[in-house]
Amino acid sequence: MKNTILCGFAAVSLLGAAGADAAPQPGAFLGAQMAPLTPNIRRDLDIKISKGAAIGDVIADSPAAMAGLKGKDVIVGIDKQAVASPQDVIAILAGHRPGDRVTVQLLDSDNGHREKTVDVTLGVRPAGFQTDAQPGTQPVPE
Repeated sequence: MKNTILCGFAAVSLLGAAGADAAPQPGAFLGAQMAPLTPNIRRDLDIKISKGAAIGDVIADSPAAMAGLKGKDVIVGIDKQAVASPQDVIAILAGHRPGDRVTVQLLDSDNGHREKTVDVTLGVRPAGFQTDAQPGTQPVPE
């Protein structure tokens, strides 16, 4: 992965999801680090779309990994709800609990970023695990 992508992914690490007002119980866990589709990331991935959540790293043995999500894929929808940014992923998953199954629409990096749909069974957030972002507006790295 190029330096531009690595910088973008370092800025918004979203490995799980819990709403800002969520109780201190474990939330639904996806296990993928994501970044907004900045112009530099879109160029590095060689994609034209401007809305979605680019996947950087996927935690081994996480729900995302078990479903086949991988670095350089781009999430564009969850349960037929459009995803414009990583914050949309957080907001959508905040309404779910561990064990819930979601349908993820993505652009598959192994197939020329063609659209693909996969089912993901969300897991339990590991104890002490924190995310870097919450639902809402976040700064967009360049």
